Amino acid sequence: VGPNTSFGPSFLWVRGQSMDEYDDFVGRGSQADLAYEQYAERLQQQLESLRKEHDEIFGKGDVDKDGIMSSKEFIALHREAEDGDEQNRYEISELEEGFADLDRDASSSISLDEWRRPFEEHTDSWLQIADTEAQQEAQIAHYKDVFIQMDHDGDGMLNERELQHEMDNLREQHRRAE
Repeated sequence: VGPNTSFGPSFLWVRGQSMDEYDDFVGRGSQADLAYEQYAERLQQQLESLRKEHDEIFGKGDVDKDGIMSSKEFIALHREAEDGDEQNRYEISELEEGFADLDRDASSSISLDEWRRPFEEHTDSWLQIADTEAQQEAQIAHYKDVFIQMDHDGDGMLNERELQHEMDNLREQHRRAE
């Protein structure tokens, strides 16, 4: 099953777009936590849109509208998606193998659940990666905020006086906590 037919070309585009949007939010510094929440919400909305698109592709392939996709319908759907592009044309054996991979119950047809399975597995793993990246970016933004607060003279460097001031503050906080 090719990436441009089963997942749709918009999947990768949305990933790039959402990361750019997140990068814009992170650039705002102290709003990193809010940025992460907004990023996660947008990502979820985009994922729902992709799920709907993926299901619509199944509906388009299910020509006889019986709720399952036959091998013939699967191959026709891919041939239509190839749109005469001979360079990216799948061999019939590749399409048959892709169909067999999706047909988990070996019923010689693909149900909507079987169609969704690789999409959900792919997006779950991608979301874990995106979530980790977003959390790391939020942490970086937090540390930038801390640095800016410590850089009293605003020269972009921490000098001995600024570091000593922070050490004194930490000692005082530690004393209060005891």
